[in-house]
Amino acid sequence: MSDRRDLEASLAEMDRKLRELQRELDLVARPESAEAQGSPSAAAPTPDVEVEAVVEEAAARVSELGRRIDDLAALRDDLDRATQALRSEYRAARTAPVEIVVDAGPFPDIATLGAFEQALGQVEGVEDAVVRSFEGNRAIVDVGMRPGVDLAAALPAELPFAVDVSPSEGGGLTLTLRSGA
Repeated sequence: MSDRRDLEASLAEMDRKLRELQRELDLVARPESAEAQGSPSAAAPTPDVEVEAVVEEAAARVSELGRRIDDLAALRDDLDRATQALRSEYRAARTAPVEIVVDAGPFPDIATLGAFEQALGQVEGVEDAVVRSFEGNRAIVDVGMRPGVDLAAALPAELPFAVDVSPSEGGGLTLTLRSGA
């Protein structure tokens, strides 16, 4: 936000200088037009030639300042667009579901696996839980959840049976059902 204020202050200062130069040009141009109506003299350089040079130099400076102001305004617009895009990406990243892989087992039967999958889907912050594979007595479950959910902490309290939870490779979890589950 400070960068935007600095840019706006710079633009305001350039605009003030541009107006000041324009006033100077107007003041210099008025006497010249009054003298031009009087007596034309083309012999030696006169103060009118010096005034013309000053006017041309001032006009060039005004033109350059105008170009710089246009460039800064375009830069400000580009920065505004980039800022909005970054804000949108940040919001999307904060609300996008996080997916982790849970390796769970041993399940004594398919009914226990079904109860586990259903209970997992009921955990606060879990968007969905889908069994990807079931081999032997272990299941691989894809769990989609809101950002910030600590699944490892929530699971032992939420599941209908006792489990030990430990981290696994790639940011997933390994759940071991305790015997008698």
